[in-house]
Order: sequence, then C-alpha cells, then structure tokens
Amino acid sequence: MRNKALLLILVSGFILLLTACGSAPKLYRLAFNDTNQNVRGTIRLDYTYKDENIIWTSSDDSIIEIHHNNNTYSTKIKRGSTSKEVTLTASVGSKEYHYDFVVSAQGSDTFYNLYPSVNDQNHIFEIINYDELLGLFDSGTYVLYLGFPSCPWCIEYTYYYNLIAKELGIEMIKYYDFKSIRVTEEVEGEVVLNAQFQALVDLIDPKYLSSRTFDDTTLPWLFAPTLLIISEGEVIDWLPGAFDGHIAAEGPMTGIQLKEFQSTLETRFQTYLNALN
Repeated sequence: MRNKALLLILVSGFILLLTACGSAPKLYRLAFNDTNQNVRGTIRLDYTYKDENIIWTSSDDSIIEIHHNNNTYSTKIKRGSTSKEVTLTASVGSKEYHYDFVVSAQGSDTFYNLYPSVNDQNHIFEIINYDELLGLFDSGTYVLYLGFPSCPWCIEYTYYYNLIAKELGIEMIKYYDFKSIRVTEEVEGEVVLNAQFQALVDLIDPKYLSSRTFDDTTLPWLFAPTLLIISEGEVIDWLPGAFDGHIAAEGPMTGIQLKEFQSTLETRFQTYLNALN
C-alpha cells in the first residue's frame, strides 16, 4: 500500500509538472468581442517575452497572415465562406508556444462583416454613400457615424452605439466610411483638405469640428470615430474621437471609462430623440 501511495504521488507530481511545462503565456490580444473560437478581427501579437524576441509563424498564411515591421507584428485576417482552424506559433529562444484559433466565416451582411464586434445580426446601422452623406444635411433628423474598420476605437465603440441606441428605441444609425476622403493634398504649396472632405466639413458648424496641424498648417478635422446628431441640415450635437484616456490599442475601456462613456452616449442619443419630437 505504501509503495502504491508513493507511486501515486510521483505520477501526480509528474502530471502537474507536464501541465506546468505545457502551459503557454498569452502573447497575443484578440480584437474586441472576439474569442479564440471566434476570430474575426486583427490579432495583436507581442514582439518580446522575458526580454527575448518572438518569432511568429502561421500554419495557414492564406487565413492569418503575419507581417513583421521593425519591432512590431501585425496580422491580416482573411475570412471566407467557411470557418477555418489556424495555429500561430511563437518561437522564443529554444521554446515554442502554440495557439489555436478558429477564424469565423463571413456572412451576407456587409456592415456586420466590416464590424463583427457589433455582435448583433439585427444591428441598426445603414451604410450610405457619399452623395447620401451630403444629403443628410438637406432635411430630416439623423444619427451619423463616421469611421472606418481599421480604427480600433471604431471597432469597440460601434458595439455600444448599437447597444445603447436600441435600448433607447432608436431605429437607425447612418454609417459612412470616410477614411478615403479624410486626407490632405498639396495645392500651390499649401496643405489643404481633400475636396470631398472639405465639402463635408463646410456643412458642419465649426464648434462641432476638431482640428489637426499639418506642416504648421492647422485645418478643421474629424477624428474617428465621430458621432454626429443632425437635425434639419445642422449638426446639433456630437461625440468626437477617442473617449478621454482610452487607448484602444492597449485594451478595452475600463469599468469607470465605460460607465462615463455610456452616460455620455445616452445624452447624445437623447438629443436626437428630442429633435424628433
């Protein structure tokens, strides 16, 4: 009996040792609202671990493509019509750590494919084109969201735009991807806004615009994401850019930040609801 008990202790200890040796440190961070079994957005990869450089490889570059630039890694997720399993390997010195992921399939909803973090197949976003964007300033009352899917703040905030708006009974948020027009150009030696972006900016009261400096030239600007409340051709309220103190690339909002953000967002949406009446 004594020998059996000793053997049991040794086996248990060996199993615990194997488990400890096999556990891998988390050297990555998933996009907002993603899980290992439901990858839809970019995976952020650490560059070092315990002062050693990490070498990352993908088991399937056609699904998760890894890019190495100076001291950073980035990933490009390519979602198709079916879900795919992919393993990323982090080589640190003589050790290897393996991480298994399932990259989820795309659906038929264009906005949901762009912003899967919204986590709602019955979301209230409607994609509009540039002409429709300018048309919002003719008449009517709207909530307009300006952003783009590669903006980490947009990925997270879009979830709360949809969630809180629906809770308040709002039926639609107009969405325009303004990344391609939100650029500057050089005209006769001067830095100016792209003509399409300038046309949009001209429709907005300056008190609802931010500013940005380019080569000592300060220009009106709209940061991503920006939420505008428009009523009868005029912006009457807004929620611009990143929420105070939140660095989306480092993680989601803290509990305190989220509480303040939700309260601020409710106030903006209430402005819209009041304008409807």
